Amino acid sequence: MKKPFTLIELLLVISVITILMTLLLPALASVRETAKRIKCIGNQRQVGMIWMSYCSEYNGHLPGMAGNAYTPGYLDYWPEYMQPYFYPAIVKPWLGSNAVAIRRNSILECPSAPFPTPTMDRSRPAYGMLYTGIGGFTIPSWGSAWATSYRNIAQVKSPSRQPAFSDNYLSWDLPERMVGWFRLWPGEGHFRHSKNTKLNMIFCDGHVETKGRDDPIYKSLDVSVWANP
Repeated sequence: MKKPFTLIELLLVISVITILMTLLLPALASVRETAKRIKCIGNQRQVGMIWMSYCSEYNGHLPGMAGNAYTPGYLDYWPEYMQPYFYPAIVKPWLGSNAVAIRRNSILECPSAPFPTPTMDRSRPAYGMLYTGIGGFTIPSWGSAWATSYRNIAQVKSPSRQPAFSDNYLSWDLPERMVGWFRLWPGEGHFRHSKNTKLNMIFCDGHVETKGRDDPIYKSLDVSVWANP
């Protein structure tokens, strides 16, 4: 007959397991974060490919960040302009309506910033388009009329250095935050990777890079409408 474990032996085993969990949990959390960042990069690459496909089909013309050409009297955002390209990530929740909604678990949702509801408003993709430059958005002054000057891909002088899309906030509630688009100003862009120190950014040649707050691209601070240092 085997001798039963003593209390001291049981406590020793529990202590060893506790120590191992203490050592392994941070590593597991890091692995999960890395997996989310990699999936986010994959999502952004697909967004970039769809964006370039739209551009190719329209003779190099880029979709505006927002405007009312698609639905007169209604402010449309870039997911609406490219709705057929993004299906099934984007759907029309109501028959007969031009309004669209963005689905959870789609390429327009970042795994590090999941949507709080099954669908999100059209203006709240997880990734924002640079609203000046390629987005063609002009605001003469706050409170005045917003306008869109549509751009052509030929205007991009250095596609590998020109930002197109970035991780972005989903809510209007935070001060100095925008949804669906971004500026390279302090506070813009959502640093949600690597313990909130990094964000992913798509460039006009389709590649994706992970950037920090000290990166020259981010620190250009909207020095030009193209935000291309």
